[in-house]
Amino acid sequence: MSLKTWEQRQLKDVATLSSSKRIHLSDYSESGIPFYRGSEISSGTFNVSKQLYISKDLYKNIMQKYGVPKAGDILVTAVGTLGNVWKVDNREFYYKDGNLILISKIKIDTDYLFSYLSEDIGKNAMLGNAAGSNQKALTMVKLCEIVISYPSAKEQTRIAYLTSVLASLIAANEYNLKNALNIRGRFNLYLLM
Repeated sequence: MSLKTWEQRQLKDVATLSSSKRIHLSDYSESGIPFYRGSEISSGTFNVSKQLYISKDLYKNIMQKYGVPKAGDILVTAVGTLGNVWKVDNREFYYKDGNLILISKIKIDTDYLFSYLSEDIGKNAMLGNAAGSNQKALTMVKLCEIVISYPSAKEQTRIAYLTSVLASLIAANEYNLKNALNIRGRFNLYLLM
């Protein structure tokens, strides 16, 4: 299929974008439901350095009144390191308004959209739409305007699968390279003794 025949739509036409209900410092609790900020999302992975929580009761209230992220939704970092994406899994959590934008009710293949936004073409589109001169930020309005190019549903699935396989191969090779460099470093130390 030629790229010329692919559909082109703004992100707002293929998904719903939203923010969260504001959570105040006084809403944090010692345990309960994890509360994530943009710093936890890094290039498609998830890293928790300091875990924050909100109470289960607050979470249930938010879920009933406003809704919460569901498996298959996508979160995008909107401040700090812009444009990092994470595909939501089955864990229960809530997220910080202004730091993350939720992409939900996705009308095209979710894995395709995730890979599109993760790769250079989507990431560059997001970064190109960032607002601000000193401290760049992604606004929901600007993110809605990003144009997404996509083929037929069957091709989306194939592309998403191939992208996933390639990402796994790259991760495995990066892991092996790190280990090889570590071994080389130890060997060099051995030679110097």
